[in-house]
Amino acid sequence: MDQGKANEPLSKLFKAAFSKCDQETKARLNKLFNTAFYIASENLAFSKFKGLCNLQEKNGLDFGSQYKNNKIYRDFVENIAAVEKERSQGEI
Repeated sequence: MDQGKANEPLSKLFKAAFSKCDQETKARLNKLFNTAFYIASENLAFSKFKGLCNLQEKNGLDFGSQYKNNKIYRDFVENIAAVEKERSQGEI
């Protein structure tokens, strides 16, 4: 990552990457973000992410395989937090 991008908020980097995805990848990422949000909002352990994704796949959801790990979960939650922070600052 170049120095200019290192200073950008995580949410902006995710938005930029997300905008370049095809529809199938966007749908998968949306499902993963929703799963990460649920785990964080319920104060569950990070380690529940992969298992919950696996369970949802058994129930027919398609996540793909590359995004089901604790590091990506942390990135999703950090991005969600950044967006929520921006949103709450806009309401003040």
